[in-house]
Amino acid sequence: MYLWESHLDISHNPSEHDRYTDQARSNLVDMFSSPRKFVLEIGCSTGATGRYCKEKFPDAVYWGIEPNQDAAKIASTRVDHVLVGLSDDFVLSEQGVGLGQIDGVILADVIEHMYNPWKALASLKPYLASNAEIVTSIPNVRSIWLLNEIASGRFTYLDQGLLDITHIRFFTWKEIVDMMQQCGYQIDFLTYGVDERLWATYQNYKNILPSTVEYENVAVKQVKDENDLLELCSLQYYSRAILIP
Repeated sequence: MYLWESHLDISHNPSEHDRYTDQARSNLVDMFSSPRKFVLEIGCSTGATGRYCKEKFPDAVYWGIEPNQDAAKIASTRVDHVLVGLSDDFVLSEQGVGLGQIDGVILADVIEHMYNPWKALASLKPYLASNAEIVTSIPNVRSIWLLNEIASGRFTYLDQGLLDITHIRFFTWKEIVDMMQQCGYQIDFLTYGVDERLWATYQNYKNILPSTVEYENVAVKQVKDENDLLELCSLQYYSRAILIP
């Protein structure tokens, strides 16, 4: 069976369900600057992250949105409420969410799967409290590993990672910042998820910048500082955004 045959129908697909991790994304929950009262996770998978969040913030109400029916069924036993479908399928006010009620949003490796993530982010704003925080994990298309794949004539879709066959949007860090600003948010915290394949590259160059950074068939000129190097060596970005005042 080809990859496209087994991985592109996510609504009720056992082979797709096998790809879902049951591990909490605790690093994203830990990015909230203070306890949250009402958290919405878009793409909540099996609810492991929600369970961790409710353990950390016992007074929090936690809702999830999840298109995979099998994963959503498990999540519904762990969090307060799960909407089964895509975020575009729901008007939150019709589901019982009040304006200004949500003070925490988690998008863990989900924005890249959306046809229109800009609309999804903008449509959340009326439901956000003034102190709301949005935490995201977004893959990094500027990865020097991926640049090398392209330079070597490959863009081979896989079942996970940067070339996950279900990805339909691709972002550099600059484009993530621009997307957030266009939707009414500003990023106030960033940390890098360095790719294990690129850890040696990062270590080799971090103390000799500015420099040309080489990786197999690719050389990137004028890498100016450590943040620039981290962009090239990261698998994904973890960031937190707040409403633009």
